[in-house]
Amino acid sequence: MTKKDCQDRIRRKLISDIGKRLVPGILTVDEIRTILVDLIDIIEKSDYKYIVRTSDGQIFDMEIVKVNQEDDLSLMKVNGNANFSYLKINRECTIRTGEEVLALGYPLQDSLEQLFNEKKVTFTSGVVSAMREDNWGIQHTASINSGNSGGALLNLSNQVVGVNVGSVKDANSLFFAITTKKVVNWLSNIGYERLLN
Repeated sequence: MTKKDCQDRIRRKLISDIGKRLVPGILTVDEIRTILVDLIDIIEKSDYKYIVRTSDGQIFDMEIVKVNQEDDLSLMKVNGNANFSYLKINRECTIRTGEEVLALGYPLQDSLEQLFNEKKVTFTSGVVSAMREDNWGIQHTASINSGNSGGALLNLSNQVVGVNVGSVKDANSLFFAITTKKVVNWLSNIGYERLLN
């Protein structure tokens, strides 16, 4: 993602979030326009970098190595001397309909909340409703909301079996994840299968 892409995404998201939070009648249209113009100017003059913040407050620079636009996946590298623990990937995605799963992520935070508040990871539980042959390989009932996309879907052995990608709007308990088998195949195709050993 280029700096301009980053700026465009942040600009659209912040403007949307500000619009949702404005109380009607407090500011005039001209005052709102002035605020937005100033905000856009600040965004365009800012320099951006990706960071990872650990639960104990450490901050590490991060870079995006590869992007898979079709499946909305990215491979990221954390720079610095960090001794991270990790989750084991169930490479074959050996999970069946009816098995319990846990979804983790950072749901329902808009851009303003992300700037000013600490982010807390959430866990939700559910079961696999179906294994599908389409792009979204795992249908499950572990609740995921806006912000959970990209979070891990775990089995009860603490193995990653999928990457949460979304839900069907206006449907109850209809959530989806890409299988780890698909992620492993992508990493193999781009020459990064060694990361899984």
